[in-house]
Amino acid sequence: ETPTKMDRVAGLQTGGSERAFDLYMKARYLHQRHPGHGVTFATGGISIAYGGSQANSNLAATILAINPGLNANNDVVWVCGKSATPTGITMAGTVATTIPTQYLPNACHS
Repeated sequence: ETPTKMDRVAGLQTGGSERAFDLYMKARYLHQRHPGHGVTFATGGISIAYGGSQANSNLAATILAINPGLNANNDVVWVCGKSATPTGITMAGTVATTIPTQYLPNACHS
């Protein structure tokens, strides 16, 4: 829903966003499946926090961050973990990954 009482405003969507609702449902599922864990959005980035009794002890209290950037065509480019920012990419912001490198996927290494 759009938080406004105005109607018939050109360009203003009055229905909910399907993508936003989809993301909400996925975040809610994760919350229900793993109480005490969370999904955090900061500067458009995605932070995955590991913890709780079911987390691997090597990952306890760590964060895997996936940060967005833009290339020259304004396409979104995602940078994972501790990997270097590709040439020509302007990062929208960064959230630090705290997982030790040996536990990161290869694509997320520096």
